Amino acid sequence: MKLHQLKALVAIHNAGSILEASKLMHITQPALSRSIKDLEREVGFSLLQRSHKGMALTEEGKRVIRHANLVVESIRRLQIEAASIQDAALGAVSIGVTSLTAMLDGVDESILAFRRKYPRVKITITDLRPSQILQRLRDGSLDFAITSQQPLSRLSLDWEALNTVECTSVMMALKLLKNTESLMTISELAVDQGFTLGVHGEYVAMAVQELIPDYPINLVCIDRHSLTAPAQELFHSLRGQVLRQTRPVASEVVVHA
Repeated sequence: MKLHQLKALVAIHNAGSILEASKLMHITQPALSRSIKDLEREVGFSLLQRSHKGMALTEEGKRVIRHANLVVESIRRLQIEAASIQDAALGAVSIGVTSLTAMLDGVDESILAFRRKYPRVKITITDLRPSQILQRLRDGSLDFAITSQQPLSRLSLDWEALNTVECTSVMMALKLLKNTESLMTISELAVDQGFTLGVHGEYVAMAVQELIPDYPINLVCIDRHSLTAPAQELFHSLRGQVLRQTRPVASEVVVHA
C-alpha cells in the first residue's frame, strides 16, 4: 500500500470525480485510475463506484477512507514539522472550537500573541458542533480543539479538563424577557456578552451571589506529544491563558426596565 494510492483515494472522494481529482493532483486520469485499481487489488475489494453524482465510495470504501484521511494528514503534518525544524517561523495549526468555547476569556489573546510571534504560521479556527470536532480530530484535519463535550473514554483521544464555568449567548432569552413580566437569573459573564450588543438601558440588573455549576471545557487532541511544534506551542499557550482567566462567576437577576 503506497502513499500516492491513498492520496488518490482521498482526492477522488473530496473532488467527486476522477477528472477533478486529476486536476487537483496534477496527474493524468489514467495514472489516477491505475493507482485506485492497484489499491483495490491490494485490499481485495472495490473502493469506488460510479453514481449519478460522479464517483462515490462503496460501503467498504467508507470504512477505508477514514484511515486514508488520517495517513494523508499525518504525512502532511510530518512535512510541516520538517519544514518548521528548518525554519521555526513556518507551519500551520488547525483548531476546532464550539460556539461556547470560542467565547472563553483568553482564547483570543493567546491566538493574537501567537500570531505576533509567528506571523508566517497559518492558523485555521473552525467553529463546529462537538460531534463534528471529534470526527475531525480522528481523521486528522484538526490539530486540537477546545470543546464543551464530556470526555468519552471509548475514544482514544488526549483530553485535558479546563476548570471553567458556562458562558452562553442570552440574546434570545433577553428578547423573550422584554415582552414578559419576569425575572431571569444569569451569570455576569453572560450579561456582559448580551449587553455589549446594544441592549443597555432596556434592562435592570440586580447583583446577587449564587454559585454557578461547573461546565465541562476540555482541550482535546489525538496525542499532545505528537503535535507539530507550532501546534504544541499554541496548545500550551491556550491552556495556560484559559486557566489563568478562570475565576468564580457571580449571578445577576435581570428584569426588563
